[in-house]
This record gives sequence, C-alpha cells and structure tokens, in this order.
Amino acid sequence: MGNLCKVFDNPHNAFKSIHVTGTNGKGSVSLKCANVLQTLGFKTGLFISPHISSFRERIKVNGEMISVEKVTDYLD
Repeated sequence: MGNLCKVFDNPHNAFKSIHVTGTNGKGSVSLKCANVLQTLGFKTGLFISPHISSFRERIKVNGEMISVEKVTDYLD
C-alpha cells in the first residue's frame, strides 16, 4: 500500500482525515465523528458504503448528500 501511495504522490498527506476500519459499527462511528467535527466548525466530507436507496447517500459534505450533477459529472 505504501508503494501505491508513493506512485500517486501520497494524496493522503494533502488533507486531514480519519479512516475508520473494523468489522462492525463503522458507519455509526463515522457519522458521529463527522457530526462532532461539524459542530466544532470544521468542514467535513463523509464516504460510507453501502447505500440504502440512492448512491448519493454514500458521499456527504457537511451532512448534505452530493448533488446529482456532481455524481453525473464523473460519468462522462
């Protein structure tokens, strides 16, 4: 993984992040972290998987789902 990160110039060093891993509770922990950080005034981005009814549920910025336009921009 370290070598792959080097190939892409270590993009994970370009921004602060919290990477939640494990078997159970990742979605809940991620949502709670995002909510706390938003309450403290930080801009948050959240990616969770799987979605329930819309792919857009997976990607949120400050608690708002990604727009349909942003999703379709990546399809072109």
